[in-house]
Amino acid sequence: MERSLITPEGEELRPDRVVFMEDHIAIIDFKTGAKKTGHEQQIRRYIKALEALEEKEIRGFLVYSDEMVVKEVSKEEGQTSLF
Repeated sequence: MERSLITPEGEELRPDRVVFMEDHIAIIDFKTGAKKTGHEQQIRRYIKALEALEEKEIRGFLVYSDEMVVKEVSKEEGQTSLF
């Protein structure tokens, strides 16, 4: 079930999954179709919102189900990794 994150500015965000691990928190968003730069920006907004609430490291992931690709998105633009 999707849960909302509310930013300090009052914006409501809805990541597909937030997984609490022992040493970090993973934000996962599932996508179909073509990759878009807006997808990474969306994950970065999720990371920023969760960092305001949590002290653990926050890691963001995009899962492109059509291509079976998992992409880690860092909070800094231009730094991504494919799995």
